[in-house]
Amino acid sequence: MDEITELKKKRFMFLKTVYTESGGDELTSFNMFDIGKHLGFETSETKNIAHYLNGEGLIKFFAMGGEIVITHFGIVEVEKVLSKPDEPTNYFPPLNIINIHHMENSQIQQGSANSSQVVNISSENKNNIKDFLELLKQGKAELNLSADDNRELNAEITTIESQLDSSKPKKNIIKESLSTLKNILESAVGSVLANELLPKIPALLALL
Repeated sequence: MDEITELKKKRFMFLKTVYTESGGDELTSFNMFDIGKHLGFETSETKNIAHYLNGEGLIKFFAMGGEIVITHFGIVEVEKVLSKPDEPTNYFPPLNIINIHHMENSQIQQGSANSSQVVNISSENKNNIKDFLELLKQGKAELNLSADDNRELNAEITTIESQLDSSKPKKNIIKESLSTLKNILESAVGSVLANELLPKIPALLALL
């Protein structure tokens, strides 16, 4: 797949996610960085995609901080692709070459510009999550991860620890990071540590 087609594919994945999560509602806002993280996009990639879609009138910026909503034109465009999956549009390739992966346990923030998914986490639950992270940090060398996966693992650990130390931890961020850690551990085939830690993640998610 050439570079332009791949970019168009990612733009459609982004717009379709906003369409699906909002139920085609032009008044339901999302944070563009939550959408990008949900799809596995880099921050710079998310910004470029959102600015392009905004420039074409498919989404619009709703508030500072990356809050966006889908537009009527955006809804029409997504439904055009879905109704005629074998035909390209002015913006997107045929749906049959767009492979949209299922994102297990993903969390996307939804609501107004001032909304946030803040949760009170008990000291016991915080300690359970911290104990999990400590086991992971102590044994991560045994996972034999690639350099990229190791950087991502460290970043997600730091994100969770930062949220747990916050006076207003955000549930969606912690759950998203735990889900990413789950994906990384699943890639560590044959690791005893991964096999030990993976069953713990659903229980941790249930605490939030």
